[in-house]
Amino acid sequence: MFAAERTPTTRSVELVARADLSRQTWRPLAEATVDFERVLLPADPKAFGGELYVASGTRPPS
Repeated sequence: MFAAERTPTTRSVELVARADLSRQTWRPLAEATVDFERVLLPADPKAFGGELYVASGTRPPS
C-alpha cells in the first residue's frame, strides 16, 4: 500500500498496522528485477488510506 497524500484514513491505517504508508516499498524490487510490474488493485484509496497494489518481477539470471 502507498499513500502519496496524508489523510485521516492514512493515519488510522498506519496506527493500526504500525506501518509507514509513505514508503515506496516497491522501489528495491523494481531495481532488482528484469520485468518489474506494479498493478494497482481496484480499491478506493479513501477507504484504505492509499493505493493497494501487487508488485512482481523476475530475478535476473546469475
